[in-house]
Amino acid sequence: EYLVKTHHGTVLVAVFGDQDKPALITYPDLALNHISCFQGLFFCPEASSLLLHNFCIYHISPPGHEFGAPPICPDGFMPSVDDLADQIVEMKYRQRVLGLILISPLCRAPSWTEWLLNK
Repeated sequence: EYLVKTHHGTVLVAVFGDQDKPALITYPDLALNHISCFQGLFFCPEASSLLLHNFCIYHISPPGHEFGAPPICPDGFMPSVDDLADQIVEMKYRQRVLGLILISPLCRAPSWTEWLLNK
């Protein structure tokens, strides 16, 4: 695990696998960390062995979401969604990022509201 300082706060990065392999970066949903958000995917033996065989996995935890973090002060600086996204860009190898695919492991079937918004 590494603590990485960015302009928008310090983030914890947990690294699993061979760092010479292509990077697979995870970023948890609001109020979750990489374990609570992605444990269903990475504790599945088939998925875990396939992913670790082909990728180096970098789990990025937003400020205040790592284990043992102090409570986030409501009067303090609260990063916006844009600030949180900028943290990923500020990582050391940002020039090597070729694309971004956003997938929520907590998704369910789309609702009628979502369907109407996409029309």
